[in-house]
Amino acid sequence: MDFDTPYCPDLFPPLAVLASFAQGESKIISVSHFKHKESNRAYTIQSELNKMGAIICISGDEMRIQGIEKVNSAEINPNGDH
Repeated sequence: MDFDTPYCPDLFPPLAVLASFAQGESKIISVSHFKHKESNRAYTIQSELNKMGAIICISGDEMRIQGIEKVNSAEINPNGDH
C-alpha cells in the first residue's frame, strides 16, 4: 500500500496502524507535514508502534512500514495528540 497524505493529518495514524498489519511494505509520503501538529505525529506514531513490534522507518518525507503478523502489548504514550 502506498499513501500520500499531506492534507489528511487525522487519517495518518489509522493508516499507519493498518499498514502495520498489511502484508509486505507500505509507504506513506508527505509525513513532514505532520511535524507541527499536537505532537511530531510521524515520530510519535513510529515510536509508539515500534514499542508494539511494528517495523517503521522514517527517512526524509517518507515513512516505510513493514507489515507484521502479531503485535506485542505495550504501554503507549500519545504525547498529547488525539
